[in-house]
Parts: sequence; C-alpha cells; structure tokens
Amino acid sequence: MKPTNEGSLAAERGRRELESGAEWQAIREAFFASGDAAAAQSAITRMTESAVARACEETLERWLPGPLAVYAVGGFARGALLPYAHPEILVMRESERPAAGESGAEFAARLRERGVLPGVRIHTLAECGMLLERNPDLARKLLDRRLLRGDGGLAARFERELAGAFAQRGGALAGRLAAEAVARHARSLDTASHREPDVEDGPGGGRDLGLLMALGRLVPGGIAASAPAGAAEFLARALCYLHYRAGEERSVLDLAAQQAIAAQFAPGMAPAEWMREYFRHARGVYFALRRAIDDRAEEPPAQQALGWAALEPMLSTAQAGRALRALESSASLAAAIPEWTRIEGLVDADPDRTLTLDEHTLRAVDALGALDGAEEAAHRRFAELLPDAEGRAVLTFALLFHHMGEAAAGAAARTGMPAAARELLAFLVESRAGLFELLGGRDLDDPGTIRLAADRAGTVERLGALTLTTYADLCATYREPMLPWRLEQLWRAYQATRRELTRELESDRIEEIPETLAENREFVTGFPTRYLRSRSAEEIRAHVRLFEQSRGTGVAVELEAAGGAYRLTVVAQDKPGLFASFAGAISSFGLDIVQAEAFANSQGVILDTFVVADPKRTLSVNPPEAERLRDLLGRIALGKTDARRLFRNRPQAAEKEARPPRVQFDAEACATATLVEIVADDRPGLLYSLASVFAGNRCNIDTVLIDTKGRTAIDVFYVARDGGKLPAEEQAGLERQLIAACLGTA
Repeated sequence: MKPTNEGSLAAERGRRELESGAEWQAIREAFFASGDAAAAQSAITRMTESAVARACEETLERWLPGPLAVYAVGGFARGALLPYAHPEILVMRESERPAAGESGAEFAARLRERGVLPGVRIHTLAECGMLLERNPDLARKLLDRRLLRGDGGLAARFERELAGAFAQRGGALAGRLAAEAVARHARSLDTASHREPDVEDGPGGGRDLGLLMALGRLVPGGIAASAPAGAAEFLARALCYLHYRAGEERSVLDLAAQQAIAAQFAPGMAPAEWMREYFRHARGVYFALRRAIDDRAEEPPAQQALGWAALEPMLSTAQAGRALRALESSASLAAAIPEWTRIEGLVDADPDRTLTLDEHTLRAVDALGALDGAEEAAHRRFAELLPDAEGRAVLTFALLFHHMGEAAAGAAARTGMPAAARELLAFLVESRAGLFELLGGRDLDDPGTIRLAADRAGTVERLGALTLTTYADLCATYREPMLPWRLEQLWRAYQATRRELTRELESDRIEEIPETLAENREFVTGFPTRYLRSRSAEEIRAHVRLFEQSRGTGVAVELEAAGGAYRLTVVAQDKPGLFASFAGAISSFGLDIVQAEAFANSQGVILDTFVVADPKRTLSVNPPEAERLRDLLGRIALGKTDARRLFRNRPQAAEKEARPPRVQFDAEACATATLVEIVADDRPGLLYSLASVFAGNRCNIDTVLIDTKGRTAIDVFYVARDGGKLPAEEQAGLERQLIAACLGTA
C-alpha cells in the first residue's frame, strides 16, 4: 500500500523492509498454503502491536505529560487486521497540551517508518461523548477497543464515560449507522449480486458484517438477526487474498481475481462455482442486516415446491417481485421454485449485465411490476400492454425462466400450468432473445425487417407479451443514459410490428388449409391467418362444432366461464349491424366487454367472440340470465330482435375527466377496406356506440379486434362500404362521430 504521505521516502522504505522481512513472508506463505485468514490476521495484529509499543516509547510516553491510554480500535482491537489495512489507534488523555498535535504526528511517522500505515486520533476524556455524536463510524469501531498500554486509572475512567455515552446515545447512533448503510446499499443498487462485487464496502461485505454485529450490541434485545455460519471466515479469506494479490488495500473481486482465488483455494472448481459460494455468504449477511435495519417480518418460508394454484396469485400482481424477494431473503425461493438453483449466484458472460443471473431476473420482475405506477411517459406507454391477471402471471413466470429457458416447459408441467398458458410461455421462451435484439441494428423503416418481426410474433397479443418481457429485460440490464434510448427503439419496433400485424387482419386470409384442418375447409377458409395463430386445435374443433350446430338453426351461441370472466362465442350468417347489435345486447346485461374479435369466412359466416366481465355478478348469481343472454343473441342473429331498443333509455354519459380519444384511419393497410384504430377511456356500452356509428354510416365491419387494458380500450376495425374503402372525404365527419361516441356525447 502506498503511504498516505507519498513524499515520505522513509515510509516507503519502512514498508519495503516490513514486507521483505522473514516474519511477514512466513505469514503470507502460511495463508496461501492454508487459506486461514484468522491466523494471518492475528499474526499481522501482533506485528503491529510490537510496532505501536516501540513508537509509543519513543514519542508519546516521552513527550506528552500526564497520563495517557493507547487503544487499538475496530479490527485492530479484534485481532483481525488485514495485510494492508490501516490500523486504527486512539490515544486518550486527561487534558489537551499544545504539543499533542506534534507528538501525534511524530508517533504516526515512527509507525510508518516501521511499515505500519496507521490512523491515529488523540482525544481528551471530556470529548468522549462528542465522538459518538460527530463520527458515527468511529463510534461503531469503538465498540471494539483494547487497551494496548497506558495508565490504568485513566483507562477505567474512559471505559465508564464511554459506557455511559453508549447507553445514552446507542439507539440514536444505531439509527444513523443504519441510515448510512441504506444510502451505501442504494449506491450499489441494493444488491450483493454484482458481477465484480466489493467484498468490503458492497452489500453483504465486511463492512455490513461489522455493522450487523455492532447493531446487536447497540440495541441489546432489539434485533434477532445474526450472520450466517461461515460468512465471516469466507469474507476474511477473500479480503486477505485480495490484499496480498494487489500488494495494497484492495477489495473489489474482479473477474481476474475470481479466477485466481478459485485456483488458489478451490483447485478443480470453476470460478463461477466459487462465486456462487461467495454470493451465498454475502447475501446471507446482507439479508440479515436488512432484517435488522428494517425490523420487518419476513414472508413464511416455503418448504416445498409451489404449484400453479399458489404461484399464479403471487405472480399476477405488481407485488410479485416483492414476494419473490421475501422468499429469497428467507432462503426459500429455491424451495418454492427448485429450478432457481440453476442460476442462483451465477455471473452472466454478457458484459452488459453487471449483476448475477438471479438478481437480473428479479430486477426484470420488479420492472414489470413497476409499470402499474409508472409516471414517466417513456415507461407509462408500456403499461398499456399489460394483460389480465392470468396473462401477467405467465409473463412473470417467463421472466423467471429467462436465463434457463430449457427448464421452463418442465417447470410449467410440474406446477400444473394450464395448456393455453403453457403455449404462451413456450413462445416467450423460444423468443427470449427479445424484440429489441431481433431488430437491433436493422432498419425499422424496412418492410422486410418488420415482416420478420411480425412473423416471429404471430399475433398482436403475443407481440405485446414479447414487448413487455423485452422491456423488463432492458430495464434490468441498462441504466441512464443508455436505457431511454433503448426503450425508445423498442417502442418504435413494437408500433411498427403491431401495424404490420393489424394490417394482416384483413389482407392475409387463410387460403391454403393445413392438412390437419382439411375436413374443416368450408369453415376456416377466408378467416384471417391470425385465427390459426391465436387458436389451439381444441378451440378450432369447438368452433367447428358450433358451425355444424348453426347449419340447422342459422345460429349457435356458446357461453362458458373463462378464468374470472366469461367467453361468448357466436357463429351465424353475417348481416349489416350484427356486431353492433351483439355488443349492445351484451352491455344491456350490465356486462363489460374486455376483449372481442369478429371474423367472417369466405361464405359469409361470422365468428364473433367476446370476453366479458360480470361486475354485478349477473350471470353467476342468476343462472337463468345466462340462458336469457344466449337466447337474446340468437334472436338478434336471426333478425327477430332489434338491439337498438335495449339501449334506447340507457344513459351514455362518459366518465369525468376522460382522456381525449384518438382515432386514426389507414387506407393503405388493405386493398378492400379501411383500418380504423380507436384508443379511448373505456365505459359501459362503448363498443356498441362505436359499432353503431359504423352501422349508421352504412359501413360493413369486416374484422374486429378489441382489447381493454385497465381503463383504456384499444379497438381496431376493418370497415368497408360496397366492397371498397371508405371515401377519404368522409373520414373527418366519421372521426367526429366516433369521438363523440367515445365521450358518450353522441
């Protein structure tokens, strides 16, 4: 270690002589042979004590009048000096003398000449209380003190004064030390899981270990946390090695040091595996200190692997990250999700990721959860893509397996995840490189580039899910100033790809039928290609059964529970205003339409699907109402009931402080229809109002894709008139009507 006064040739010479001496060399060799840090620290402490004794005789005891007491403080007092540490020494006197400063400087100089680089403080007995007030870190170190030499009477008085000061100010001191630790942890992103951790000052390092012990003494009975077994020994060995390897005070465990220390003390063990041991100890210290500081009750530890019934409620909320971290801090996360051990404490080879794989994963989950309360526009726009609770749980599960995708399918099967959720999970795992990496470096204005992304995503819903997992990954990987730029690129890629997929709804129709669906050619031909991408084989078979059922009656309606909502499916012959009539009938029951799709095949058969919420429990409390709803939709499809009368006397007032709706027309998306995209605050009857505007303007709705995200409705319509696009000169008037419908003022 270079001396604090680099101009002192005597100090440099003293250090060289110390390190070349037989005693120093013997201590060093013994440590490298055994890895016994405690023995090395104890021997270094004894060498330092001898140097302090000689320097005291030559300076302080010769030149300072009156009694004095010389104390070893902190690690020096505990016999735990690191090879290149600065031993802390406190000289206590009864009263100040003009020569004290000069004598203290000479004392330190004599120590440096002997190769010791001390931190020396000289104080009077009257200043004892001040030490605790003005210097919390020194006060913490004074909890460990040992009298090296001096007047016994003065030492006894000092002990009484210090004990009284700790009794009086210990609680306040503990609070200040805790606050400083919280601030220090924040500078390290509140995690011990860094690719190149600081073994002394980083979370879970030697400084935290010392503070954990100090808090237990400052607040007796106030905390129950203690350091995990073996942590102190492991951290001391790492710090000793880093000191010796650098030839100075060094505590950062960089990649080269990781390889070297693993080779030295764990031959045959990969550096990554040795680091997993380090992270296990460091996290144990960090979590213990965090519990001591926060004084909070942890979540009950999970004793066995959790199934989907237990995981889904936990993973479906904005608090998923907090719940997972509670399991992690109680060493229960690996029990709840056994696959977690595959990435626990592992360092990523990607230099952009400066955290371990498990910490990166949890930060991605945190980023997804933070979208609920996002205030910055750069983040808030992604919140519009968040799916329902079930879909959100799948997204979080996919993030958990971002770095171990090969284990995702087995884990999903083990937990009992539903088949539809497993299909989405499989897509996200297969596409875990993310949308940003897929388009990275490519021209977002190039149709071929966007076509590639659209082919990969397949559907708008899958694109949204992939965008969210990519967003979470970017937030976990990057910080200012890189993150805003990457998020902007991701959003541009999402919008361009979504436009391409939306264009496909009308322009890309099923013509070539897969062999597995050859017998259903009559029903499937002419549907958008999205139909095959977004429907499982089981769902297609169910739709074909409805189609066959409708042959005799002209209509078939199915109502089934779908998670916490209901799904209505109608197969019938198309006719003007039919979709608007269905929407009106559903809303007249007090049901909220959260998703909807309307397709028509080449024979004019429509397949309309509505996912509805039942906030008033109309269907669940009154089963006959379900049959009445099915019957009403059937009569509307056959032209026996006019849905307009259902809404004739219903209020259409908009919510207060509604956001301005956005209406966009795109005549280039399709050769035979005009795409109309509407984003507005959701309200009861909104879909009926919008569809009625189109019907009132003699527009035929060819294809519909409706989605509701929280309070926001995102509606896509392909509309035509007389088999062609809407005249450009009519778009302005239609836009005004649609906005009025959104606001409930039509």
